[in-house]
Amino acid sequence: MPQEKKVEEVKELEEFLSGNSVIITTSYQGIKANDITGLRKTLRESGIEFRVFKNTLAKIAAQRANREGLHSVITGPTAFMAGKGDPSISAKVLTDFIRTSRLPITIYGGVLGARVMNAADVTSLAALPSKEVLIGQVLGGLQTPLYGLAGVLNNVLASIARVLEARRQQLEQSS
Repeated sequence: MPQEKKVEEVKELEEFLSGNSVIITTSYQGIKANDITGLRKTLRESGIEFRVFKNTLAKIAAQRANREGLHSVITGPTAFMAGKGDPSISAKVLTDFIRTSRLPITIYGGVLGARVMNAADVTSLAALPSKEVLIGQVLGGLQTPLYGLAGVLNNVLASIARVLEARRQQLEQSS
């Protein structure tokens, strides 16, 4: 029969896994407590949680939270990072921290919705611009042809106006 403490831990982890848009798993062994504290602080500032759970409990919670794909990215001692907002921001903050701090943290992978990501996918996700930038790029791409069309139509109307003005002047001179 499972211990009540472990049952509570599984429930807590299930809520943690199901309530976030992206889950990223990493190593954490061999890192000093001060460095982990710095990582937690950096992640917290961006709205990202950093948690460590036992792998067996994490796998049970992942199954209950319909995140079965998480099983494949839990390797050895695993830390879980989870973000609620834009998934690219979560990946970007983590990869930037690893790069700047030069800590021996290995990204195992992650889960984005129902999609399982390997370490390369997480790195690619971090390289994406934010949602707001992507929306701006799409809108800019849509506006450019419209501005071109407006310019062409304006030139056509201006040409017609010049022809009519020239004809009016011609008629005035002949009368």
